[in-house]
Amino acid sequence: MSEHPHPRRMFVSEADERNYLSDMIRARLRGRHKPWIESLLGRFHELLARAGLDDRSIVLQEHWAVLHEAEGRIAQAIEHREREVELIETLFSLGGPIGPINHRFLKETLRTLRQNCLRVGDTARADLVRQRIEALSADRQPVPEPRSLEVCQRDCGPLIDRGLELHDSSQFAEALLYFDRALQVTPDCPFALYDRANTLHSMGRDHEAEQLLRGLIAAAPEELFDRCPVSNVASVHIDAHLLLFRVLLYGRGFSEEAFAFAKTHLSLRRRGVNSAW
Repeated sequence: MSEHPHPRRMFVSEADERNYLSDMIRARLRGRHKPWIESLLGRFHELLARAGLDDRSIVLQEHWAVLHEAEGRIAQAIEHREREVELIETLFSLGGPIGPINHRFLKETLRTLRQNCLRVGDTARADLVRQRIEALSADRQPVPEPRSLEVCQRDCGPLIDRGLELHDSSQFAEALLYFDRALQVTPDCPFALYDRANTLHSMGRDHEAEQLLRGLIAAAPEELFDRCPVSNVASVHIDAHLLLFRVLLYGRGFSEEAFAFAKTHLSLRRRGVNSAW
C-alpha cells in the first residue's frame, strides 16, 4: 500500500497537495466522517511540518487550524484562526480583498473561530466574534465607480508589466509580488487576477489559481469592463477558460469538467478578440 492516502492523484507541488488535503479534511469534518480523515492526517501533518509556521501566511494559518481542529486541539486551532483573521484584516486595510480572500472568506473564518470558542466553553470570546460577524454583515460596501482607462494604465499597468517580465524570466515569487501590488492599487483588476492565477499555476499552487479563474469566468463581460475599461478585456474572460483547463488538468488529472472549459474557450473565440493562446 502506498504511504500516501491518495496514491492515484498527481500533484505538481507540496503546496498543491496541502491545499487538496485541507479541502478534503474540512469536507469530511463537516460530514463527520472522522474515521476516513485518519488516512489523511499523517500526510497533512508531514507536509505542514515541512512548510513550517509562517506567521505571515493566511493559507498556512488556515491549514494549521484545520489540522488542529481535525485532531481535537481546539485551543491551538483558535490561535491560528485568530492570526488568520488578523492577516486578512491587514490585507483589507492595505488595499481590499484579493481574489478568493474576500469578505465572504473572512466571515467563514470568523464563524469557524466562533464555533471553536464555543467548543472550549469560551462563551465571552464567542460573543465578541459574533459581534464582529454581525458588524461585517452590516457594513455595506459601496459599489465602486467604473475606473477610467487613464487610471488603469497609470496606476496598474506598470506593475502588471513588471510582473509579466519577472514571470517570463521564471522569477515567479517576485512576479507574484507585483501582481499583488497591482491588486492593492486597483482591486479586482481582471488582468492582474489572470496574471496572478497564471503565476500561481506556474508555482504549482493550482488550488489558489483555480479560485481566481472561476471568479473571472463567473463575471459578466460588462462587469469586467467596469473593473478595467480596456478594449481587449474580453480576451481575459475567454483565456481564463483555457487556463482553468490547464490548471484542472495539471492539478486533478483528466476530467470532463476540465475539457468543458477548453471547449468553451474555443467556442468563444472570434475575429477581433485577441487570445494569449
